[in-house]
Amino acid sequence: MPPSPFGQLGVLPLELRLEIYERLFWKPTPSVSILCCSRAIYEEITGRLYDTLDIDLTPSWHSSRLEIRCKALRLHWEIPYSTPAIRDRFSRLPYHKTNLQIHIYAPDPHDPGQIILLWNNIRKLTSFLEAATIKSIIIDLKEYKGSDWQDAGRAVESIPYPGTRQPDHNVVFPPFCRLCNVKSLRLVPSSRRMDRAIDWGFINYGRDFILNNGYETYNDGPLSQDPHFRDVAPLFDDLDGTIRDMQFFLDTRLNLLPGDTAAMLRLGCASRLSTSTFPMHHRELFLTLRECPKAITLHDPGL
Repeated sequence: MPPSPFGQLGVLPLELRLEIYERLFWKPTPSVSILCCSRAIYEEITGRLYDTLDIDLTPSWHSSRLEIRCKALRLHWEIPYSTPAIRDRFSRLPYHKTNLQIHIYAPDPHDPGQIILLWNNIRKLTSFLEAATIKSIIIDLKEYKGSDWQDAGRAVESIPYPGTRQPDHNVVFPPFCRLCNVKSLRLVPSSRRMDRAIDWGFINYGRDFILNNGYETYNDGPLSQDPHFRDVAPLFDDLDGTIRDMQFFLDTRLNLLPGDTAAMLRLGCASRLSTSTFPMHHRELFLTLRECPKAITLHDPGL
């Protein structure tokens, strides 16, 4: 009988080998040296580790970490957004062979700071993915603690946008539109009621934009010439401006929002302002003044 490519692990059934891998990777500091033992072990672990990663984005301040799950190895990690070393490692995963299932949980419109928290966390997540080639993404919009993306057949809008409606499902989507080299993309509604209640125009156009690498090249995908999308297409001619407009809108509304989440976000902003000689908030404001003056006129004309 030829020797097993798994060495002494080869005498164990697959179920026990997976149990060993799980225990090694479950530690606070995972032991990854086993990946160097043999090509067969490396392929067996990474084939399961990177096949499908579930990412949970919740609107709760108490769980505002990046939560990643690998069901095949029964692994779960909670990654602080503020840890540069972990963020760097996460950004270098082999996404070209990974299916990402991103679960975005509906914010509570009675605590409107939750949609801002989701926006911030989605921007951080997509910043890790912008340089990657990604096999597939499923964006799963889910109900959360009694809140849904629709209410009584109407799309939920946690923070009223001036002049037009910007429902929550549209607010969370633009940061994904900066991604390129995504081979497959699908968005799943939380229920049939949501599917029937909301207008999918912005998201359908954005999906087409992503799959045609619109951010890297030009806004000229198949839907850009469709008259049904004539009101949506200009938003993607300057996607950075559209995102900057939304960021400025949320920043200006944060100061007056009720609820615990908004209060915690304001506290976090105050903390960062007091510890920085040139806060990121000031830099963003200068860039908005220079590159997106219409946002100033619309959201804070007194400025």
